[in-house]
Amino acid sequence: MKIDNDIRKIMFSSELDQISISECTPGDVVVLNISNDDYQYEFCTLSLYADASGIIQITQFAALLNDLLNGEPATVEIGSLASIWVIPVTIAPKMTAVEYLLGYPMTTVRGPKTCFAGSRQYFPYYSVHGEYKIKKTVYLREATLEQTTTYDNVDGAKLSSDQFTAENIFENKGYTADCYRVKAEKVLQNGYRAEMLFDYIPRPYGGKTFYFINSFFQKESIPIASIERSSKPKHSFANIGGKKVDYLVKDETTFEITSVPLRDGEIEMAADFLRSKSVVSEDGIGYVIKDGQLKVASDAGEMWQVKATLQQTDELQHFDGHRPKLFDDTFDQTFD
Repeated sequence: MKIDNDIRKIMFSSELDQISISECTPGDVVVLNISNDDYQYEFCTLSLYADASGIIQITQFAALLNDLLNGEPATVEIGSLASIWVIPVTIAPKMTAVEYLLGYPMTTVRGPKTCFAGSRQYFPYYSVHGEYKIKKTVYLREATLEQTTTYDNVDGAKLSSDQFTAENIFENKGYTADCYRVKAEKVLQNGYRAEMLFDYIPRPYGGKTFYFINSFFQKESIPIASIERSSKPKHSFANIGGKKVDYLVKDETTFEITSVPLRDGEIEMAADFLRSKSVVSEDGIGYVIKDGQLKVASDAGEMWQVKATLQQTDELQHFDGHRPKLFDDTFDQTFD
């Protein structure tokens, strides 16, 4: 048996409106259990049977979850009686926009975020008036290291972005690593917590980190595995004094980039990158995206890859001085 859906650790009920389980033997039984996280109270248990084609379809599951959860998070466990396998997923309840901002980082990444060892990363979050803590836990093979910083927000509710390099946390303690994991989390006094996981992988030869502004108007990164430069001079000719003269040569240089393999939970982040007006490489060079696509690459273990064509530009749109915001208030209402 296998679940055809992309099951992540934390999901909204709307993402599980329909579940498809395939490769079942006719007559196989799948048990679906829904329970409350805090009290382990069992809301509902269903026994589902495969049809003649060996498929189990669970439809309108989101409506069932919303009726049962009643505003509380819950755990869904899907297991087989024939073989022992359980896939737990925490369902986030209905929440207001502010509750979402307080409990989730300002990124479309769901699950671990892939990045290069040694690269600068951003942990974007929303904070309210009062004290909060930013905690970073670095998981190395030899040790687990923590760094906690306490902030006092006196300016009221605002968007913030914590910039960090994991090596600043562990290299001064005598450790070295080319792959590791970092968990960055924000904790407010009222208990709201937002966290991100960063999976650092070895940097391939020629690989670079690119930065862009995501859908939350926050700084985001994407690891690019390869960059190929292509130069196409464009000649302009004219007849001058009876002679064909090459009076202007314009060099059109483009860069073909390919990202590292990305997980399903990074698809929306990759789409954010392709929608960006401009992007910046880690060495401060600005580019505009002329064309791009996101597709499953067979040579990347059926994972996702971004392929795009960039053109260099001097207009960086003040990326380093970018002020995070949620809504674009620059529209001049010309058509109103």
